[in-house]
Amino acid sequence: MEFLAAIGSGIIAIIGVTWVSATWLSKQFTDLRKVIQTTSDKLEKFIIDKIEYHERHDDARFHELQNQMWELRLEQALKDRDIDQNTLKHRPIRTQIPSREKP
Repeated sequence: MEFLAAIGSGIIAIIGVTWVSATWLSKQFTDLRKVIQTTSDKLEKFIIDKIEYHERHDDARFHELQNQMWELRLEQALKDRDIDQNTLKHRPIRTQIPSREKP
């Protein structure tokens, strides 16, 4: 009889320790999950803020670069067409166009 009581109390002790350990591990995993979620949320916000910051500055840089390209194109067109930059009127390169009639 004492043997059965010892076995019964041993089984109850094992079940109790298992339950306490499972509860403790569950709490640890829950806390770890909260820490990971909080950290990942902060990291996500940080990365998104950095990306948006660089996108805004890249947009400004590309817009400035595009304006500079248009200015270069205009300057080149002015040089190629021999256009007066102040008046933007076409100055004739030749005063008279030779005829293409066959002699």
